[in-house]
Order: sequence, then C-alpha cells, then structure tokens
Amino acid sequence: MSNLFSALNEDFKVYSDIQSGMLQKILGPFLTLGYYVVLIYRIRSELMRLGRPGRLIATVIGFLSNILSGCYISAKAKIGPGLYLPHAIGIVIGDGVTLGTHVTVYQSVTIGSRAKGANAYPTIANDVIIFPSSIIIGRIDIGEGAIIGAGSVVLSNVPAHSVAVGNPSRILPAR
Repeated sequence: MSNLFSALNEDFKVYSDIQSGMLQKILGPFLTLGYYVVLIYRIRSELMRLGRPGRLIATVIGFLSNILSGCYISAKAKIGPGLYLPHAIGIVIGDGVTLGTHVTVYQSVTIGSRAKGANAYPTIANDVIIFPSSIIIGRIDIGEGAIIGAGSVVLSNVPAHSVAVGNPSRILPAR
C-alpha cells in the first residue's frame, strides 16, 4: 500500500510541476484529464490484488474510465511512478506492458502485443518520451531516456538515449 501512495505522490508532483503559481500547482492536477486516467489506473491496479470482488470493481471502473476518457490502460500493466499523459485521449497500454518512472505518453499512442493473445509486450525504461500517434508493439525494450518520434511504428529495440522515427522506425544516433 505504501507503494501506491508513493506512486500517487510522484504522479501528483509531475502534474503539479508543469503548473505555474501556488494555487495552480495545488489544483492543476485535478483539472487535468491525464491525472485522472493515471489515478484510476493506480486504483484499479490495487483492486486487482483483492481477489474476485476487487477484480469485478476494477473492471467496472475501467469500463467507465474507458468511455469517459477515451483511454485504455490495463490494470495488469506495470507502470512506475510519474507517468505523464499531457493529452490523454486515444491511449492504449496493454496487459503485459512495463513502463519505468517518469514516462511521458502523448495522445493516440498504442503500446501492446503484436498479435491477439500473444504474451509479448514492450518494456519501456525510465524517462522515455513517446510522441503522438506512435505504435510500440512486441517483445522489445525501449532504453532509458529514449525518444519515440510522432507517428513512429517501433517493432525492435531502441537503445538508451536514442531517437526512433518513422514507419517502420529507424534509430537516429544517440543524443
């Protein structure tokens, strides 16, 4: 449970830090859809650990969240603290996805498996930025500090501090 509060604290800090002014820093996260999507993911993830009743409640909350936000983040995904969704619309994060800390995911991003029923999901390290309309699928690793360019389709590993662009993606030199 302390991990939950630690993650929630870090999530709040990420959304608060982008605001200017004391009142905005306190209220700003509560006025941001991305913060609510992350908050609901954290709650659903904890509910999944409580057995059948918890899973049922998590499923209902997830269904409502999907309808209201236009985002699907699986409660089974493993997401580190500080997830930032600047424009939380059309984001899909699948069951087996692992995201490190302080990952930024823009709108219309899909992170998941390459085939239905497959258990091969991406692992994304800390401090990664994924720009709009990108697709990251399959059993691949995205290295720490990497940047995924807008509209990229990433099907292979991306080294740390590199930039992946294009469809299919190609790796630009480390920055």
